[in-house]
Amino acid sequence: MKDSQTVATLIGGLLGLAFLWITFAPMAVIRAEMQDYVDVTATEHLRILRGDIGVMNQTLVRVRERLAGVEAILRERDNG
Repeated sequence: MKDSQTVATLIGGLLGLAFLWITFAPMAVIRAEMQDYVDVTATEHLRILRGDIGVMNQTLVRVRERLAGVEAILRERDNG
């Protein structure tokens, strides 16, 4: 009798593990897919952000040059 109880317990345990695997394995796959998507999306957003920062830097350089030009004109006007 003890052997049959041990076998029944093992079978029950294996069925429980199978149930847990069937229940939670798809979630792990979904999480992994979501993590891959987040990684790719974050990388793309960072690339776009770097491009935007580059454009902003160019714009600020142009603004600085224009301000320097206006400042030079105002100095000439004040000195002349």
